[in-house]
Amino acid sequence: MADGDGTPAPAGNPHALAALVAREAGAEVEAVHDDHRRNEAEPEQICHLVRQAGLATILLRRPEALTPAELLTARYAASHGHPAWRYCLVPMDDARLVRAVDEDRTATAEHLRAALTLAAALPGIPGAVTSQLRARLRRCG
Repeated sequence: MADGDGTPAPAGNPHALAALVAREAGAEVEAVHDDHRRNEAEPEQICHLVRQAGLATILLRRPEALTPAELLTARYAASHGHPAWRYCLVPMDDARLVRAVDEDRTATAEHLRAALTLAAALPGIPGAVTSQLRARLRRCG
C-alpha cells in the first residue's frame, strides 16, 4: 500500500507500529512530542515520522546484531533503490546482495564475511565469485 506521495506505507496496525517505534526510536519520538510540551506522541505523529525517515533509519539503532542480509541491505539498499527496506525492513535478495559486495571495492571485512555467508546457501553463485570474496577477505586481515 502506498502513501499519497507514492512511498510504501508501513505495514500493520498503525497503533501497534507506533508502540514499537515509540519503544525503539528514542530521540526521533522525543522530537515529535517536544513541540507539544507533553511526554507522548500520537500514533499518527509517529507514523508520519516513519513515512518521512523510514523504519530502517529508526530501528537500525537497536543493539541487536543484524543478519548478514540485513547488514548488507542496510549498506546497499539506498544505492539499489530498495524502498521495501527503508519502509518495511524487507531485505534485498541474497544473490543481489552478494553481487553488490562483489562489485563494491570498498566493502569491509564484515561485509565480505556476510556476503560469503549468504553465498554459501546460494547454489547459483559462481565459484569464482566466492573465491574472489575469500581472497579479498584474507587481504583485509
